Amino acid sequence: MDTIIIRNAVPADTQALYELNCIVYDGVPGTAMNGVLPPEGLLRHIEQFSEGIFVAETEGKLVGLAITMRTNRNPDEPALKWLDAIGGDFVAAHDPNGRWLYGVDFGVHPDYRKHGIGTLLYRARFEFVKRLGLAGFYAGGMLQGFKFYHRQMSLQEYGQRVRAGEIIDPTLTMQMKRGFRPGQVIEDYCGQGIEENAMLIVWQDQAAGGSLAH
Repeated sequence: MDTIIIRNAVPADTQALYELNCIVYDGVPGTAMNGVLPPEGLLRHIEQFSEGIFVAETEGKLVGLAITMRTNRNPDEPALKWLDAIGGDFVAAHDPNGRWLYGVDFGVHPDYRKHGIGTLLYRARFEFVKRLGLAGFYAGGMLQGFKFYHRQMSLQEYGQRVRAGEIIDPTLTMQMKRGFRPGQVIEDYCGQGIEENAMLIVWQDQAAGGSLAH
């Protein structure tokens, strides 16, 4: 595999970015679905906040994405479901003066995973927060392992046991190792039932003296 380039998205990336996002979530390019911004929404957000949309490119192909927005909503406030948090398909909740960076979407093409692309995209977002002097970054981290436990315990209990390290969740445990602190559990975060429960995850730059929200 050639060198991975992390850059900001441009309007010409819109269709490729949309198809990549569909593959990340459903394995099928260009299939409209809940939890994926439509092309027109992506284009509008690229036009209003391209510096906060990162793509990973190799061999002329987009293989990873990290879409963010800015918000003044503090992560200690009651958590919102994904579409409410971002303001709908056109990311209308983006505030160009927001003190927090919020994770709208994130993913790596299945054929290109385990090559460090996710790490590069995380690093790009963290460096962006530092560069802008923002309060921090937060997002809804998917509780992908709950489907294996939902007959044994409630979502709240599952979340608590993941926080305590008693259960290893495929997504949340990895994010906690990256420096995120777990917060509120968000039931049906993306509107698709048991597969789409999440937990709020918060990152702040400890080197700058910030304190992590819980």
